Amino acid sequence: MLKPQELLPSITPMWKRKMVGLGEGRGGMGLVKILLFLLASTSTGSIRTESRSTNTTFPLPFFCRKSCGSISFGYPFGIDDGCFRTGFNLTCRNHSTSSPRLFLGDGTIEVTRIHMNQGLVYIKPPTINMGVDDEFISTSLIDLDNWPYSFKLKEQMARNSYQELTSNRVYVVGCSAIARLVDLTTNKTISNCLSICAANDSSLNSFWSDINNINCTMDLYFKNSNALEIQLNRIGFHLVNNSSIKAIMFDAENHDLVEILNESRTNVEATLAWYMNDHLSCEEAMNTDTYACLSQNSLCYDAVYDTFYSSNNIGYLCRCSASYQGNPYVPNGCQGNFPPL
Repeated sequence: MLKPQELLPSITPMWKRKMVGLGEGRGGMGLVKILLFLLASTSTGSIRTESRSTNTTFPLPFFCRKSCGSISFGYPFGIDDGCFRTGFNLTCRNHSTSSPRLFLGDGTIEVTRIHMNQGLVYIKPPTINMGVDDEFISTSLIDLDNWPYSFKLKEQMARNSYQELTSNRVYVVGCSAIARLVDLTTNKTISNCLSICAANDSSLNSFWSDINNINCTMDLYFKNSNALEIQLNRIGFHLVNNSSIKAIMFDAENHDLVEILNESRTNVEATLAWYMNDHLSCEEAMNTDTYACLSQNSLCYDAVYDTFYSSNNIGYLCRCSASYQGNPYVPNGCQGNFPPL
């Protein structure tokens, strides 16, 4: 049986011809195979962790899904074979008791929404919990190694002009804990904080009695880190009763501490910015076969971790130019005229 990619070029001419009986000759059998393929490709609930990607094939195959449950997305993201750019494959999982859930890549990071214009993926916040009786825990918080995503990324708008794309922080809530963030690539501690509950101040006692913990914060401002481990250590003295300890990475621009401490809130998110990693800069990528900014009226911007080092480019981003909106990663994807964002 022919592969889906081999079937696609013959579909349009066949529909333009006069219809013949499905069982007449080899052409009829080919049409039966196409119809069976269409039925199979529209079924829901498939789980893909290893799939073929595409960088230059357009138009995209007609069977490409553009949503999972209530979450919509466009190229370079995709679920089905041949429907996504390398590194942007998604997994859609059906659940009997809830709506389908969307995951990045192999299904370890759950997606809550994808904002195509902003270039952001919103995810369920990575969270680590340490029990009341535990003294120490060391575990991965988030690992984006070899993925075209970053929890700390800037966009170079012009020479010496940058725009921050993400605003993630790590909050640690709990009594008497030392928290350390470790870069898994270098195995070096890159940030730490200390949380101590104050029991001697009656006003603090009254305040903390409602939430039973205190907190400390770690900002994610460091160079070239895309895989983080967190270490939680309960210090040797306790000023108040022991409590569980939680570390959570979240988008500080859209959420505050009150939301994080409110266990009933389910809409807390972290953010990841995506970028093209086939080349380190727009200059390198232009006029190559893998250049991602395919739409007319699209612009290219360098993606950087920070602005304090001379060699900090990690890739590039595509945006629709002023007065245009849409998807710069597909031909004719930027449409206008719209007022500048």
